[in-house]
Amino acid sequence: MKKHIFFNLTLILLSPWIIEIFLINYVKTDSFVENKNITVQKNYLLKKDEKKILEKLKRDGYEPTIYPSVLQKKEFYKNLFLDYNFLPLGAQPNTKTYLCDEGYGFIKFNTDHLGFRNKTEDWEKSKVALIGDSYVHGSCVEDNFTISGHLKDMGVYNLNFGIGNHQSAHYYYTIDQFIKNNRFENVVLLFSLHNDLMGIDDGDSLFIKNFDSYTYNLESNEIQLSKGGIKFYETLKKKLKNLIKEENQNIKKKSLKNFYKLNNLRNILRANYGVWINKDLICIKKKCLYGSLDKRFEKELIIVKKTILKLIERCNPEKNCNPMVILLHHPKFYDHDIIYDFRRAHFNEFVNKIKDNSSYLKYVDAASLIDPNLPKNYAPAGSHFSISGYKDVE
Repeated sequence: MKKHIFFNLTLILLSPWIIEIFLINYVKTDSFVENKNITVQKNYLLKKDEKKILEKLKRDGYEPTIYPSVLQKKEFYKNLFLDYNFLPLGAQPNTKTYLCDEGYGFIKFNTDHLGFRNKTEDWEKSKVALIGDSYVHGSCVEDNFTISGHLKDMGVYNLNFGIGNHQSAHYYYTIDQFIKNNRFENVVLLFSLHNDLMGIDDGDSLFIKNFDSYTYNLESNEIQLSKGGIKFYETLKKKLKNLIKEENQNIKKKSLKNFYKLNNLRNILRANYGVWINKDLICIKKKCLYGSLDKRFEKELIIVKKTILKLIERCNPEKNCNPMVILLHHPKFYDHDIIYDFRRAHFNEFVNKIKDNSSYLKYVDAASLIDPNLPKNYAPAGSHFSISGYKDVE
């Protein structure tokens, strides 16, 4: 009798991980993908041929785009930041790089002298700055189909300071380093509802400290890498092969960590049923048994507020500069989370309160322009905008 009780108790305790094992194996099967929307199906098919294409890109001299957010999580590079007094905001400078394939093929381009997706003439003509993550960076479309590219087609020259995986702390530091000396007449800060409004981690917190990573040449009106920055990227180039290998190994470690944390099960519960189970929250939609969604959102928005206030400080009518904030949305049919809707409402209210004291700040919730429910607005095989979707942001 005692054995049966022990067995049943053990089974009950382990049942969440048993479900997790099922989900891990099921979500990788053809039958699972066949029941998902066409965007997920195409993404799944592209992944199958990815290895051969990446090998060819390597032979042709292209490197994967290295995001600063990847480096900030590694102790070796965090120490380099401190040694060189440099925090990278761009990818590898003056390099042939490639971005993801979401149905338009892998995207190839040359980075500028700071590691951003700009051409030399952009630096000479531009009075508009775009700040954001992968949506601003232009994942995963060719140069002329990005937000920046569409604006140039309209005669609006701009500098693209977007990099994939950037979040609010990176935006704060981008404004601190680049938006100065009346260089720009318009500065547009674009937040992603999916991952930009979720506070900061230890790596992100580096980007709100005092580093002078970039120098401003007043005579030529150019922004340049500091000496520490030049040394940093020289070291990165030497270590690139090891970094890529390490990242591939980390994917396996991350998978194991996610298994212990019941990542798939918790995501399904949150996305489909609004059940949020976290170390500081147990909620069903907006009703919480433990913790508070509103308090969670307020805490997450501390760095967002700091960033928007930094924008207003550096770009305002006294400096002949117009600041704008835009909220971008992930496709609801591809990667929806009920919590996003609550976070969106909280953010809209939050920004409007800032506008009460700074009426010149323009704010646009892009869902009013780009319907997150329509597949045509998003990539054929991913969660970023489609070519037409990017055009609508302009």
